[in-house]
Amino acid sequence: MQDLGMYDNEKRYIFSNWTNEDFVGMFAGVPTLIKAGEVLEVPQHKAYLFTRHLVNREMMKANKDIELDNPDSRRPFEDKTIAEITAGVDSPAMAILKKKIKDEIEVESGVKVAKKEVAKKSKKEEVKEFEDLN
Repeated sequence: MQDLGMYDNEKRYIFSNWTNEDFVGMFAGVPTLIKAGEVLEVPQHKAYLFTRHLVNREMMKANKDIELDNPDSRRPFEDKTIAEITAGVDSPAMAILKKKIKDEIEVESGVKVAKKEVAKKSKKEEVKEFEDLN
């Protein structure tokens, strides 16, 4: 992750709290709670700041001798935490987000299908009830 000093507010990033602990990202004194395992879409400036803080926290937990400023040491942590949203490229965080959405759609459509089947059965039963009258 490069911190270029200039931020592009048009760029969007996926920020993943892949840890088993909640994380509070602070920007301009405003806290953002990101629960363990949660994935958010955030603008570039928040993504970079939150990533730096989460990676620092996790690197310190993992090994006290590790150099926090060493890009090679940070990269594995950053790769799990942040990914730019680009056309045709899915990060692991984006894949998780897509899976959650897909599961929600399947649950919703499954409920709708079940309701339709019940409605069809009740209509068929009504038709059978009145077949004798014809």
